[in-house]
Amino acid sequence: MTIYACLSILQYATKDRSDEALREILQHLREIHSDQNISDYAFFLRLVSNLRIRRADQKDRNQLHEMLKAYQAELTTICKEPVNPTQCLSTYSGDNRKRFILVFEKKKELVGFCFINDHSYTGADYSIAEFYIEPLYRRQSLGKHAVSQIFAVYPGKYEVRQLLKNKPAHHFWKSILSQYKGYCDYELGVTGFDGYLQVVRV
Repeated sequence: MTIYACLSILQYATKDRSDEALREILQHLREIHSDQNISDYAFFLRLVSNLRIRRADQKDRNQLHEMLKAYQAELTTICKEPVNPTQCLSTYSGDNRKRFILVFEKKKELVGFCFINDHSYTGADYSIAEFYIEPLYRRQSLGKHAVSQIFAVYPGKYEVRQLLKNKPAHHFWKSILSQYKGYCDYELGVTGFDGYLQVVRV
């Protein structure tokens, strides 16, 4: 499969946002490129979704703090001890390969974030600790596209956990992760985590 064929698939995917077409792009670009060129097909995903993910830097901290406060406010309805914005940011500061923050940009505006670490109940490479999309940008498939790009840029085994009361988050992650091969939704209590837990290898 040539790069021109991939571009044709991309045209089709851009038109109708087809999940099947997105998977075709990833598959064929994996055949064309080696791992060190993984950003090539991540770039294709960015074109499809008009969404960019990148590592957070110092200039993002104030806006991240405000977004974390909004995220915290949502969690107070389901969690007695929600995320502390200041403490959360401090634990992810510095150049740590095992604890880092990704931000999502749409038209140069921050619209969400993902906190990733290596704390896992299942020996995963990455654990998605916090994930948030601004309310104004929800129901536009941005969360799904952000996850696709994260997996493209950082392949490996992922673990995602949700609190028992957080039914919307459980539905969101299950609907996305179940589309990937190697997906596993553990039964409650099996892993030692008191809530929902999914694992997927990408």
